[in-house]
Amino acid sequence: MRVAWKTSADKPKHMEVIYSVNMTLQRGLSVAVERSVQYLPNQGGHGWHHTAKLEGLKPGTAYQYRIVCDGVTSRYRTFRTADAGRSEATFLVLGDMGFSDNGEAVASRMRMEALKASADVVLHAGDVGYADDSFLHFPCTGEFCYEAVYDGYMEWIENVTDGKPYMVAVGNHESECHSPACQASSGIKKSLSNFSAYNARWAMPSKESGGVANMWYSFDYASVHFVVVNTETDFPDAPEADFGDAGGTLGAPAGHFAADGAYVKWLEADLKEAQTKRGERPWIVAMGHRPWFQRNGTRRDDAESVRKAHAELFEKYGVNLYLTGHIHSYHRLLPINGNHAVPTIVTGGAGCDEFSSDKRHTGEWDEHGRNSLWDFRYYNKDTQIGMLRASKKTLSFSAIASSTGTIFDVLTLKAPDPDPLTYV
Repeated sequence: MRVAWKTSADKPKHMEVIYSVNMTLQRGLSVAVERSVQYLPNQGGHGWHHTAKLEGLKPGTAYQYRIVCDGVTSRYRTFRTADAGRSEATFLVLGDMGFSDNGEAVASRMRMEALKASADVVLHAGDVGYADDSFLHFPCTGEFCYEAVYDGYMEWIENVTDGKPYMVAVGNHESECHSPACQASSGIKKSLSNFSAYNARWAMPSKESGGVANMWYSFDYASVHFVVVNTETDFPDAPEADFGDAGGTLGAPAGHFAADGAYVKWLEADLKEAQTKRGERPWIVAMGHRPWFQRNGTRRDDAESVRKAHAELFEKYGVNLYLTGHIHSYHRLLPINGNHAVPTIVTGGAGCDEFSSDKRHTGEWDEHGRNSLWDFRYYNKDTQIGMLRASKKTLSFSAIASSTGTIFDVLTLKAPDPDPLTYV
């Protein structure tokens, strides 16, 4: 378990995280900082980002922890580790969520609050907070607001992240700052290039899984092996292989987090190993930002390189479900009639700065259809999040309208043992 936090101004001289099963009765164990990063070193006032790893945690145990920086102590927070041998779990799933009213995400944040007690882990399929879109709103049209919006988002979700694992995938909106204020300052533009803020603020288990930064990694929870994929960089013709989201003209250099071919090699090795452990964890769920299918199952022309890098490996090693975002609405794709593609949930409709404009452009959807290869459902009448429930026999996703809490779509995958997977 890792704990991450931010401090303002100068880097503290002494920091530790103290954790215990009961801080009233004992001081607890102390662990030093694993990493401290400042990604805006020449701009001043934007602080440092720190990470510490809590070791020796016992299964099925509630822990209290607090952070101490130069003698200043935070209030204690609480989390609980998973029970040993646990096979059932519930995951709160979202993607493409902005910050507060400008991000059109208030309903989804309120729905998260209502559901968080029943969730063990939060899964966020990329585009976290939309700090890079802050310039779309006054007074940020002419000011540097990237850090204020990212800080605001992190504080907004703190009472979720301080007690539950919050697992993120990288999205295109993590790549850089492309506001006029950033374009006008070569120093800020460079400091916020190549996913720097995203990789500083989050601390995913890449070291433990052979991944790289927060760009790609994997982890196990209950009956599920999660592989978190990188749909942005480090494969042939990746969308941000060489430059960030603003492209080659306005964007900064990006990608190249590992040697050519290393990411795809890692992905295959991780899936291959997970395939051998189906008896312990029958489900392999991939999470990444970009889908390669349209809402009715036709291929997306703008994601062909993503499909080529991932789809064959997903099918080869039997990935059971792909959780993704990028499209600011809900799409569910269930293969039928011998279609061997991976069932896909596009859950990019949590609400973001672009949600309403996208809906005005595409129109409003609330449809269920079927063609020769897919049973599909798509929806954008409301913002949306979801709940994924896993046991050794079933994997079930419920799509939830954020404003009302109504479940408007359910996908359940059954894994009768020892027969091949069937879908219901």
